[in-house]
Amino acid sequence: GAVTCTQPARTDIINGAIPAAGVSTDTALAELDTVMDNLMAAQTTLGWNGLLPFMKVQPLAKATNRIGLIDNANLSQSIAAMIGGLERATLNAAQQAAALDIIAHAETYLDNQLAGYLMLVHPVLAQFWASVDSVNGAFQGMIDRFAVESRGAVLFLFTLYPELSTLMAKKLPVVIQNYETQDGSTNIGNLIPFHGSAFQMFWPLLRNDERVDAEMRTALHNFFVSQADYAAHLKLPGFVSATQLPSDGYFGDVGVPGLAEPEALENLLTDLGSPSALAAAYRIAPFEVLTWLHAIETQLPALKGKYGFFASARSMTEVADRFFAIDIGATVLGIQGKGPEDFEEFLRRRGLEAAYYNLYDSYVLDLTRTSVPIPNPPTFPTQSLAVFDHIAGESTTGFPPGSTP
Repeated sequence: GAVTCTQPARTDIINGAIPAAGVSTDTALAELDTVMDNLMAAQTTLGWNGLLPFMKVQPLAKATNRIGLIDNANLSQSIAAMIGGLERATLNAAQQAAALDIIAHAETYLDNQLAGYLMLVHPVLAQFWASVDSVNGAFQGMIDRFAVESRGAVLFLFTLYPELSTLMAKKLPVVIQNYETQDGSTNIGNLIPFHGSAFQMFWPLLRNDERVDAEMRTALHNFFVSQADYAAHLKLPGFVSATQLPSDGYFGDVGVPGLAEPEALENLLTDLGSPSALAAAYRIAPFEVLTWLHAIETQLPALKGKYGFFASARSMTEVADRFFAIDIGATVLGIQGKGPEDFEEFLRRRGLEAAYYNLYDSYVLDLTRTSVPIPNPPTFPTQSLAVFDHIAGESTTGFPPGSTP
């Protein structure tokens, strides 16, 4: 169907836009210019103190009055990566002039966001509110975990806007938990996101290479091994992550139970594989990611269509046969994108590199790199159990309804 809505973070496909495979530099610059013109217009007409809501795109309008911190922060970091990509690109004189104009608009956009970010600071807890209703001013939720998909972006806000450092506690709480391998032989120490969802750990790699930090390098490796162990045991075609359900409808409470916080377990869906969540982890284990993706493509051709992999699946007969631009973008950016290199350029040219990575250095996770090998992809099922053909059969335990581990 036609695309009808978008959210601010979905614009992060601008990462690594110059050069773009199959697109001339002039065309890419023209498209980036259009993107920034549209963002500036949306910021003026639809924005709340410089921040954007979830939007309808046909025609452009608010889809909700809710302004989310995570989406806007991710967009901020993506714009910074775009700027860095333009600054390190090899361009002729005319292209350089066009790039400088795009950069000027992008920097103005970032400057305009500061007011909104300052208003999203909780005055007592010194943390970000998760969202605000732009009409009635009601705040909701808190950004109170480090292991979220926006952690690199939130640390970027602290780095880019010195005004925030006087109002906020820069360190977000971390949760460490052991994951027991499916054969019961080993515990793997993990930095865990609330739902144990793959995208929450791996999507930051699309914009900044967290492997630069030794603590994060271990955390990402251990989480990858744990996700792969679980997916191999359940024969899932991808890593477990928030995604579209085969029965239709997007569902956020999806993750590995051994990698989720106890409070998340009651309604957690644990038996869906997401190829794009796997692809986003490419920088952690390139060979293994490509091996798994090749196995999925070869064994389960129904999981792939005109634009790439579908959102999720359990088998060839139970597929969420819908394309999401963000999933396709995460796959492309994960495997081929240069977002981290572009973002690094942005930081380096502005003297922000040390300040940014010092924030990562402040987190002491005290994890030991696991020696458990990354499992090979399993033989994926070509057919789900009959009960899975109905929405009532959606399992939240990681095993078919009515069965036990």
